[in-house]
Amino acid sequence: MADAPAPVPAPVAVSAVTRAESAELAARALAVEQREQSVRQREMAIAEQRRVLAEEYRLLRARSAQARPEPAPSARQVAPAARFEAAPDESFWRRVKRIMLGVSAS
Repeated sequence: MADAPAPVPAPVAVSAVTRAESAELAARALAVEQREQSVRQREMAIAEQRRVLAEEYRLLRARSAQARPEPAPSARQVAPAARFEAAPDESFWRRVKRIMLGVSAS
């Protein structure tokens, strides 16, 4: 019994695709391909619109930048904290009087 050959499995019956099924598969594949092509065309149209809008936006920004006047430089530019800085010959107590009491430094 040990020398007996192993049993061979019976061949599995493979279902053959009928002509109707193959025609249906071909029709589905064609429909999918047409949808994919229309999606690609739409993506190309959207990309072109995006490029056009980007160019229009750039032109609009350039036009508005030209129309906007440059701010005039102020005649007198003073640092915000300049009034609290000590004069070179001002002592500490004169500075305290000037700041706290509003007394002239003269």
